[in-house]
Amino acid sequence: MRRVIIGAAVLLAPSLAWADPLDDILRGVSLDSETFLTRYQNDSPLLSERVSLTALVPLSDRFSFNLAGYAAAAVPDDPRQGGPSLLAGDSSDARHGEVTALNLTWMGPGISVIAGKADLTMGVAEVHSSVDRFEPSDYSDPLHSRRLGRIQLRGDVQIGDDTATLVLLPVEELSRTPSASANWVGLGDLISLMRWNDIPTDVRDPALTNGALIRYAGVRDGYDFFVGAHYGPGAYATTRLDGGALVKSWPDALSGFGGAVATVGNWRIYGEALFQHTFNGWDQDFLRYTVGASVRLFDIAATLGVQEIIPTLEFADDIVTADTLSSSLYMSSATERPFNSTLIGKLRVKVSDDLGVTWISGFNVVDHGYGALIGLDYQLSDGLLLNAQAGMTGGPSTSQIGEFGNSRVFTIGFLYKV
Repeated sequence: MRRVIIGAAVLLAPSLAWADPLDDILRGVSLDSETFLTRYQNDSPLLSERVSLTALVPLSDRFSFNLAGYAAAAVPDDPRQGGPSLLAGDSSDARHGEVTALNLTWMGPGISVIAGKADLTMGVAEVHSSVDRFEPSDYSDPLHSRRLGRIQLRGDVQIGDDTATLVLLPVEELSRTPSASANWVGLGDLISLMRWNDIPTDVRDPALTNGALIRYAGVRDGYDFFVGAHYGPGAYATTRLDGGALVKSWPDALSGFGGAVATVGNWRIYGEALFQHTFNGWDQDFLRYTVGASVRLFDIAATLGVQEIIPTLEFADDIVTADTLSSSLYMSSATERPFNSTLIGKLRVKVSDDLGVTWISGFNVVDHGYGALIGLDYQLSDGLLLNAQAGMTGGPSTSQIGEFGNSRVFTIGFLYKV
């Protein structure tokens, strides 16, 4: 599969028409710096710095080159190790640098082809997506997570207002996990809580396995929809016994997914779901879904003298349709799959062009675990943003969230864009 991607790039290269390379590169380059001071309960304050580079270089009318990545470090206890990485393979250890995009794109009439590392976003949910699970992320700085992109050979074909997509995935890559003491995981604006599988493993199964994904996305009057399927390693790890050793593995699975979003006046109403079947009983079969709605409250915002108020409410669940069958399985992926029976709320208030406040919370209606976060962002000047967040978790010790005990976290920092 790697040869396919390399071969495609070689075949495309001779037809590239270079204009003014230096001019094009400078116009498409952006640089930003993020500096944060974070304090987790019972941990020392952590000062972290991340510098990101993005470069979009047009090579001709139809070809472009895209490069993105970042370098990061923290003191006193940096969770990262090793140098920059295009691909970490079967390692979930965070590194001091990551390449998040490195691809060649060809745009033709009604068709586009991407070869290399690029984003692979799915789903329509605004806070927590049950479908968006095909691209790894860097969670080593849990409150400031970053998507890592995915090595792929992708083709998109326009069919009227619809799009048919085929993605070949030659390499499976794991998300980078935070330290054992950090159970906070940032997913966009949401600060969710995911139980990292803390069963010790002596070895990991290699994650370098092939996969493929197809999707059809349609646009209709008043609503959009998508359906698709994926074959390859499952998104959530299992733990099995192998010769007396505990082995963390991602067994091959077949998944079907879909979703829709409708706009009705000021309302946005959506739902999405993913069903995963794991072969040979190496994991549970399960259905994960998210349904939700958001609304723009223009009249209330005007009365209160703010620019925008958008409340969002979602419900996410995980339904097991078949249990594991393998006698060698020590633990299924159930403990790693977040947001079962969870009510998620979000309130975004844009006070002015410079100031915004976000409140977000989650409550498990079955085991009564809960978490909440409030965040503030203030534009100090062109290109300089102040961001502060404070959060807490709690619930019974038997809950998916509360098993960590009552936790508190606070972070403040600056984002500077050149």
